[in-house]
Amino acid sequence: PAVMGPLAFRKMPVPPTTWDGRQLSFLEMHRNVKNACVRSQEELESALTALLNRWPSARFLLVKTLIEVKRLPLHEAFHLICKLGFHLDHTGILRPVLWILELRKERQDEIYIGLQDFNLALRHWSRLDADVQNFFGIRFLSYWQSPRGQLELHGGAAESLEYGDSVAKYKLIWDAVAQPTMAQKLTPDRMCKLKWPPLETVMLMDRFVDTAGDAAELVRELRSRDMLTAALLTQHEGMISAVAQQDGGWLTEQLLAGEVHFGRAAPQASCVLLVLRAFAEELAPEEAGTPAQALTAQKARHLSSFLTRTLVQLGYATNMLFQALPLLIRLLLLLKPSDRPPVLQAVSGLYLDSLGASALALVPSSDHSFQSTATEQSYPAFLETLFLRSLRASQLHKQRRAQAAEARGGGKEGARHGEEGEHAPYALRVSEVVSALRPCPSLKAPPSLQTSFLAWAQEALAGAGPGAAQERLEAQTVVALLSGWGRLLCTPPQLLSLWLAAAERLPSWSFVLRSAHGILPPPHPPSLYPPDSPAAALREAVYTRLAEGLEQGQYLPKGVQTALHLRLAHLWPSRYTAEHGIKAFLALGPSVRSEHGPVLALPLVQRVVGVESEAASDLNDAIDGAGRLATALGRRATMEKSKTKEEWQLLDNWVRELDLALCAHPTVRARLSACLCASWSDKGALAHLSAMWLLRLLRLLPTTNDSRGLVSFVLKCPHLGRKREVLQQQLTSLAPLSFDLALLHPLLAALSSEPEHLLDLLHALGCQEIYGETEALFYALLPRAKDPTAATQDPRGPEAASTLAQSLEWVTASPGSSPSASLLSCYAQVLVLSRTKFRTRDSLRTLPRADCVDADPAFWAALEAYAPQTEVLVHPEAEAEAEEEEQVGGGAAGLYQQFGPKGEAVVAGWLAESPPPSQLLQLTAQAPKGWRDRWSYLVRSHWRPERCDLGQEQAMANLLRPDAFPELWSRLVPLLLQQLPAGSEWAEALAEDVLKGRKLASLEKIPARWWGAVDVTCGQSESTLLRLVGEGRLRLRPDHLLPSLFSEFSLDTQQLVLNSHWDAPEALVQLVPLFAGGLCPYLQQVLDLLESQSTRPLLAALGDGVEAGEKALSGYNKLLNTLLCGLRVRSRDQGNPLHTDEQLILFSRCSSPPAPTTDAAPTQLLLGLDSSNAGVLADLLEAKCVDPQHIASVVHLVLGGRRVHRQVRDAALRAMLRLSEGERRALICELLGSKHRLPLQVIFSLSVTTLDPEVVGQVEAQLEQLSGQEWDELVDLLRDANPSKPGPSAAHTSVHTWPRSLAHAFHHRLLLRFLQDQPKTGGAPGLLLLLAKCTPPPQLPPLILALLSREVLALDDMLLALLDAGHPASQVSLSPLQFRALLEHLPAHGWQSRMASWILPQIAAATSPAAMLAHFLSLLLALPLTSDTNPGLDFARGSEATGGAVHFAPPQIFALLHELITWRAAPDHAHSTRANRTKPPPPPHQEGGAEAEEGGQLLEANEVRTLLHAVLQQRGERRLWVVFLAGTWRLAPTTDGVLRLAELRAALPELFAEEGKANGMAPLKLTSEEVRELGVDAGSRAALVHAVPEQALPELGLALLQDDPEAARTLSDAQLAAIPQLKVSDDKQWPLLRRVIASLQPARAVGMAVALLERTREERDVTLLQAAFHAADPFTQRQAHLRSRLAPLWPRLGPLIQATVIDPVALAAPGLPPAVASLPPALLGLPPAPSAALDSGSTSKA
Repeated sequence: PAVMGPLAFRKMPVPPTTWDGRQLSFLEMHRNVKNACVRSQEELESALTALLNRWPSARFLLVKTLIEVKRLPLHEAFHLICKLGFHLDHTGILRPVLWILELRKERQDEIYIGLQDFNLALRHWSRLDADVQNFFGIRFLSYWQSPRGQLELHGGAAESLEYGDSVAKYKLIWDAVAQPTMAQKLTPDRMCKLKWPPLETVMLMDRFVDTAGDAAELVRELRSRDMLTAALLTQHEGMISAVAQQDGGWLTEQLLAGEVHFGRAAPQASCVLLVLRAFAEELAPEEAGTPAQALTAQKARHLSSFLTRTLVQLGYATNMLFQALPLLIRLLLLLKPSDRPPVLQAVSGLYLDSLGASALALVPSSDHSFQSTATEQSYPAFLETLFLRSLRASQLHKQRRAQAAEARGGGKEGARHGEEGEHAPYALRVSEVVSALRPCPSLKAPPSLQTSFLAWAQEALAGAGPGAAQERLEAQTVVALLSGWGRLLCTPPQLLSLWLAAAERLPSWSFVLRSAHGILPPPHPPSLYPPDSPAAALREAVYTRLAEGLEQGQYLPKGVQTALHLRLAHLWPSRYTAEHGIKAFLALGPSVRSEHGPVLALPLVQRVVGVESEAASDLNDAIDGAGRLATALGRRATMEKSKTKEEWQLLDNWVRELDLALCAHPTVRARLSACLCASWSDKGALAHLSAMWLLRLLRLLPTTNDSRGLVSFVLKCPHLGRKREVLQQQLTSLAPLSFDLALLHPLLAALSSEPEHLLDLLHALGCQEIYGETEALFYALLPRAKDPTAATQDPRGPEAASTLAQSLEWVTASPGSSPSASLLSCYAQVLVLSRTKFRTRDSLRTLPRADCVDADPAFWAALEAYAPQTEVLVHPEAEAEAEEEEQVGGGAAGLYQQFGPKGEAVVAGWLAESPPPSQLLQLTAQAPKGWRDRWSYLVRSHWRPERCDLGQEQAMANLLRPDAFPELWSRLVPLLLQQLPAGSEWAEALAEDVLKGRKLASLEKIPARWWGAVDVTCGQSESTLLRLVGEGRLRLRPDHLLPSLFSEFSLDTQQLVLNSHWDAPEALVQLVPLFAGGLCPYLQQVLDLLESQSTRPLLAALGDGVEAGEKALSGYNKLLNTLLCGLRVRSRDQGNPLHTDEQLILFSRCSSPPAPTTDAAPTQLLLGLDSSNAGVLADLLEAKCVDPQHIASVVHLVLGGRRVHRQVRDAALRAMLRLSEGERRALICELLGSKHRLPLQVIFSLSVTTLDPEVVGQVEAQLEQLSGQEWDELVDLLRDANPSKPGPSAAHTSVHTWPRSLAHAFHHRLLLRFLQDQPKTGGAPGLLLLLAKCTPPPQLPPLILALLSREVLALDDMLLALLDAGHPASQVSLSPLQFRALLEHLPAHGWQSRMASWILPQIAAATSPAAMLAHFLSLLLALPLTSDTNPGLDFARGSEATGGAVHFAPPQIFALLHELITWRAAPDHAHSTRANRTKPPPPPHQEGGAEAEEGGQLLEANEVRTLLHAVLQQRGERRLWVVFLAGTWRLAPTTDGVLRLAELRAALPELFAEEGKANGMAPLKLTSEEVRELGVDAGSRAALVHAVPEQALPELGLALLQDDPEAARTLSDAQLAAIPQLKVSDDKQWPLLRRVIASLQPARAVGMAVALLERTREERDVTLLQAAFHAADPFTQRQAHLRSRLAPLWPRLGPLIQATVIDPVALAAPGLPPAVASLPPALLGLPPAPSAALDSGSTSKA
């Protein structure tokens, strides 16, 4: 099989052969066959006959050997074997050929197979395998392609057949090749002269012919036989070149028709060139007078597709590209401009890449040096030819248009026909050059290219326009042309002429500004542009053109003006500063000083070259916008009469978008106003447009200063609707705009007939001040203010006026009275003034600053002159009210400051008429915020409320509100109270509301009947109150006696007040806690009143409930709660605790709960505490609010009482703990000495208290008197006093209330109660914890084990927590047998969850951990194991599943043992679950110095380690051994690596391979994680690095070297490099590297020392290099090459290295010539040597 190969061995098993009765191998037979074949020709037949007689089956191997060794053809070897008398069938061909195929894979030689061999194979063809048939088919194709085969197949063979018949004879052979490769296919000439039918010919071409070769002869034959079709040509693209040479016209027709196309993406460059030549000859001949052929849309599309897809191949053949250049241009101009951009992009992509760099290839020159080809300059040549031919095409089109126009009669009609008659070639357009051609920034344009480009560009700009045959050229395209190709190909004069021509065709400011920035050279210092340079001339011409724009004046749009300033300041900063000033330059901002310049806010308007547009956007952008607009208006002089749709759209566009600078022209304003005053069809749009034009006229007013046209338009235009409202709306939008008010005065006067109209317009304008004619107009219109009661005068209609009149609320004494006409007129004027938001300039002239109105004599004179009929009287109390106004926030004479004497006189005159209070209220409500403060001083001085009619009481009261006139309180209250009728509820309510919280200077000012409604304590002295109370004229109300006020009274006054309320319990409960003296009599009186039968109706009225008794009880507790809460505040907050007598009175009278009703008296209910009051009373005890010196008497009183509320009793029990020890002992003895049995709560409190031994018996005597029900209640109290559901973690701390001194007395009762409740509640945890607390610690484990054995309890977390011997608060200790019994009760599936929380802490806390661990391990090893199909553990006892021997534990037991080995108790011994379980130890330290984490806590004991070692030998897995060894090694670290390796080998022998190394140390197979975990000390790290260096070095290598640097001698250089942390680039490792280098062998240390010195550059590392270099052998010294390796350090450390490292070795060499030894350092390229040696520590100055 080794010789025959897998294929031959699989197909032909060789039978065994014998020789003289001995078995011979196939290999021996093969040697004999080969020896026989090397005989001479004379001996060959005899040797083969003898061999075949011995081995008849060797005939197949013999054929193969004859072919290989003797180089016999297949048919000769076959016939030779047959000649010797041995039969061969098809197997004689099959087996040798298969052998040869296998050997060909190894030996790339071939054997010759001739025509006779093919004949031999053809005879046995049907029985040959497919592989052999494919072999013969491939060899026949090769034979057919060879000259010998061509000769034999053409008639040189023995059989005289035709060429086609000869090939057809062997079709079975060559047809067996399914997919021949390109190398195996035939050349096209082998297809000629076959004379086969068309179908067979095409099939042969498709499969076996490579038509990419020379197919000229094949094409001629196919054309002669009419077999060349478009489909065949498309399938065989290689024949296209031959067709192009033979019949280019037919090929062009087929390609442009889409019948023939290139299927491949990359045809050959020669083929592309031939097709291009055929296209050019057929479509665009060069002969004079021959017109170019017009292309249809389909032909143009196919031609464009062909050029785009195939031109990429010309980029790889630069010579062909040069030849195709004129052809490409001729074809390009045949395409229409819409079809050319992809082709232009493809052509420019042949020369330039996407970044503009040259894409031409480099070819070797004749002198064998690479240089650019001649076609490197072909791109400029291409561009020049393209521009010239395009210019010629453009001129040709002009001639054709002129001839066509002349032929059709001339005139416009003829010119139009001429424009439509454009034919190919088509001139190149600007948009194509900008978008399709790639510019080259580094292109050096020759003069001819510059001239041709300039001529073409000027022709393109001149020919652009609105014609059908002309290009529609936009401004953006022209800017791109000038800034791109213009700057690239033109000189500055040429570029300037081109720019000026473009500006003449495009009179646009945006174009001029954008293009100017693009054509100018960058702004450099003037020195770079001399005055006579072309660049300077270009810059000067551009500056002059831009500066002319600023001379247009006011009609230049603002945006254009700003853009011109920015562009001039950026490009010519010095010149701009000199002409306009530095202030104007700095005002433009910092962007003009930046490198990239400012961003212009003027967008480029997309205008068309040669087209004049009347749109507003074009007019705004036009250079002479005002002139062009005037021209447009002149052309449309009658547009307001003709009123076409086009004219309406133009008018709408002008009004909306024209710039304000153009609208400022007088002619434009007049014409547009006249057009908008005319009638158009769309009324809605016309109204909107008129309002917009009004807004624009308003904006133009500060510029034109002409309000006549504005007023004329407003008055004449009938489309503005409500003109005043429209004007008000437009003025609102102009509110931020400020201009002279005098300009608007004519418009305001024309539209304002009432003061309200003028007020609305001025507010809309946002006017802050009026003056001059406008101020006079305002005061002239003010008397025309509308009457608020007149419906006809209200513009909003009668309904609105009626609502306004009703809102004024006229209230008069007589039903038929009404306000006077003068009062209404004055009120209307005041309403107008109140709405005013501006001030008059007259007020600023008349009122000095910081001057009071009363001190201004001009005020009174102006007032009398303006309103002489008004009587002005100042009220006597005005000065006092002014002071009160300042207190409430009133202002000074704000009205006078706003309006001056005229406006103030209007308001003063209205107030002198004594308007009713309702008018003042209405005015205050309607006036804006702050109006009240402006005119309040006039109200105080001029309004006389006593003159008002009666019936205004409610309005007067409303005037006293804080938002009205509270400063009038002292004047209005007496008048109001005198007018209020007596005995009326609403009057009393009104009086109380008015007088509430106000201070009265004297009670005599108000009637005595209102004294009860007012808080008379406010403002009254204490003596006055004593006198009035003593006289009986005044009874103080408790709600008026505020706590702070009552506390300020003297003791006598407080007693007087309390005595005045002696029979009023609702007053006493509020005032008694505030009393500063003793409370005993008042407490007695309050409690007597509360318990009195006479007070029951009052209590029932205050309380809640259904029946009278419930209401009385509720009212009693409400009043009592007020009293108790007040006492608590008095004691706690004020620091005034109750004294003994007061305590005893309070607790003896108030501590009893309410008694239930009896059957005899069901309607009577004894009063008592409810729960809320009991809580307050308990707070008095617990919060130490009672007298701390006499608390014992209160506690004795409460605990000795029979009917005491439970909350109060509990508080007393807790208060007892605050007593001193002697008082508490005396109190307990006194309570126990009573003849009666104590209450159950007292017994409970005594039970849970730590008692003295002498009283324990008395308490036990009290317990013996309890019945069974009382015992249950006592146990319930104990249980309820502790948490109901404590968690297992709180088992030792949750019980805080338990019988500390009487645990033995409660133990039995608690056990009985627990057993009774167990079936009902399933074991209450509270009772269980109490039972455990009352059980002695030694008896607790037997008790729980007994309950577990009886199956009363189930072992859960609570029981385990109680039996936790490791808890700090636990006193329980478990014996080993008790521990084993508990483990047997614990379900085995819960062991893993309780390992860290309970099992392991018990083992660690035991006195003998080994004994405890032995019981645990014995149970663990006895656990039954499951099968593989069920991963869970079946811990059922008695199972037979563990009968077989198991060597490896399941995952659960593995986890238990792993946790046992690695467990370590938490520092606080939190009996946590898995969250606190210790994890496997972390990886060993990497940097050195940090101690590794300690191992498991249980491994510290030797007995435990011995037990675990024995268990692991029985059921130990590899992972457990690793963890165990790591933990054990941590406890006893060592440096002996051999010992550690022996321990690991003894523990895990299966980890070592069977085959050892030469030194006897077997290699370990450990993972990286295991290596990291085992490397805990120096010995383990050394052993692991020696055993598994691949895994150990990256993890432990650094730590190993830190432990022992000498270990580096045992490591190779590759191993040292495998330590990732040991890098020379890490400066933290330099000390370690120095220690390692010092310990290495000298030959290795030299290289590391050189590398370290290259990084550190320190002189001490030179010493290190010196020691290593001097100790190395001569070969290492000569290979060091220190000077070349340390070249960067040589200028500084070179002398030191030469003197201390190199020279001592070099000068000590034998045979050194003296002349070399005495060379000075300067000749060696060194500065002078240092004066001191290296050992002295001096530093070299070099």
